[in-house]
Amino acid sequence: MKTNFYVDYNDTCQLRPFIQLENVSVSTGEKNVLHDISLNIFPGTMHVLMGVNGSGKSSMAYTLMGHPHYKVTSGRIMYEGNDLFKIPHWQRAVQGIFLAFQSPVSIPGLSIYSLLKEAVRVRNVDAFSLIDYTTRIESAADQIDMSRTWLHRPLDSGFSGGEKKKLELLQLLVLQPKIAILDELDSGLDSDTQLLVARVLNTYRDQQPLASFLVISHQKGFLDLLRPDYVHIMHAGTIVRSGDSSLIDSIHRGGYERI
Repeated sequence: MKTNFYVDYNDTCQLRPFIQLENVSVSTGEKNVLHDISLNIFPGTMHVLMGVNGSGKSSMAYTLMGHPHYKVTSGRIMYEGNDLFKIPHWQRAVQGIFLAFQSPVSIPGLSIYSLLKEAVRVRNVDAFSLIDYTTRIESAADQIDMSRTWLHRPLDSGFSGGEKKKLELLQLLVLQPKIAILDELDSGLDSDTQLLVARVLNTYRDQQPLASFLVISHQKGFLDLLRPDYVHIMHAGTIVRSGDSSLIDSIHRGGYERI
């Protein structure tokens, strides 16, 4: 099934989409994982991807970020009017695309502080200030109830699953991307930490009104806290249904088969 979903803005809105997928199909190895997907994500909107395991949600996230194992076989993806295929994965991060990983990888020997300092510096070499950066990362740590001493520990090394997810959130707050792709950032979190993550994300959206989100999640309680603008249901590598947040309630009541 082919489904096109375009955000319906009124005629006075001249904003162009941050991300524009046009009839995109993707394979990894010998397997086709995405099929003929079209989707626009405009500035200041939050989109949610839902679907059973293996439906293609993470494949879309990896494709947008430029994972080398995911090959676009047809269609095109535009980012701020430019062909995303021509932008290497590291440059996508520099230009404002951020992916919070479902299972972050530990990097012994590389501190969180040093990694993010370089990431911030590369994004704005001429205006980089170590004082401003330190203030920003310490403020971000405070927002997520993280001890500032953790900033000098190796990235994700020796942290619990929940702490690693908070570190992904820390990176988002420090890097301040144009579009954030959150791949099950809420999974494995206790209820208090879910509330914290949702509160921080909502505050970030209020402070950065043009920032956009693509959130992958299964959990109704967490999604209800986020106030998403659009919800998309994926099945067998394509978007089979799109709508507003009421779709979350429909899934909760009747499951995916009903959709």
